[in-house]
Amino acid sequence: MALYVKFAEEKKPRTIREFLIKYYTNPEDTGPYDSQTHANSTYSDKECTKLHSRHMRRSFDDLHEIVKTYFPKATPRLVFKRLLKLNHPVYNALVLTNCDGMMRVRISLYRDGHNSASSYYNAVNTAKFNSKYSWKDLLDMVGIKSQAEFEKYKNEK
Repeated sequence: MALYVKFAEEKKPRTIREFLIKYYTNPEDTGPYDSQTHANSTYSDKECTKLHSRHMRRSFDDLHEIVKTYFPKATPRLVFKRLLKLNHPVYNALVLTNCDGMMRVRISLYRDGHNSASSYYNAVNTAKFNSKYSWKDLLDMVGIKSQAEFEKYKNEK
């Protein structure tokens, strides 16, 4: 299912990395003291009139669908790799979590100072719920088998 965002309908970013940074830089963010990013709203139509979701945190499945709308060849592996190496200018702590409400694995980005050390451990021990992939599936796709490899991979340029 295609999911649309206003900024990409106005001017499509050149790369998936640019898209993700813009997607996780919401102009409706609550301000400089908010520790967690607020993702842009998504729409179910190209004109961006039919709201799909205004949630600040998104499941990996939704994020993959959003990216595929603008980059049709984007595989789950590629989107996950770009997320791990995102290097967002403001939100630089990537945390792999789950959401009991949406029943899916979920991405969270935080500002400096957020401790994401347990992210790998929590990710590999999290059920996938209704997600297409578990975090372990996605980590396996990029060859990450330990917390040390997870941290090293995220920090490699």
